[in-house]
Amino acid sequence: MGIGSGKNALADCLTQTGKRASEITIACFGLAFKPDIDDLRESPAMHVAQLIADWHSGVTWVVEPNISAIPPVLKEQATLVQPEQALAEADLLVMLVDHRDFRAIGADQVTQPWIVDTKGVWR
Repeated sequence: MGIGSGKNALADCLTQTGKRASEITIACFGLAFKPDIDDLRESPAMHVAQLIADWHSGVTWVVEPNISAIPPVLKEQATLVQPEQALAEADLLVMLVDHRDFRAIGADQVTQPWIVDTKGVWR
């Protein structure tokens, strides 16, 4: 995913909801280097999540089932949440790593119209 895709989805979300950017919650699904592991070293997904957290003025959440604490580099910018909370409350979803847990999420659970799915999980 290029940041442009996320910015376009955010722009659409702002236009259609009438909210300000600071009122939008973005949930990034996955930080690991590859699916179903806990290794975050040199992870492109981690880098993208950092970029999103840097440019987004609202809340940024990360969903990573293979870790128990937010990585130090994101501690000031993002919050680690469970998938259920992200699916219920986030305005925009960004799929970065196609963990087995994320592939198991049914399409009926994903109600957000603004999704950037870099892995084709929810298409």
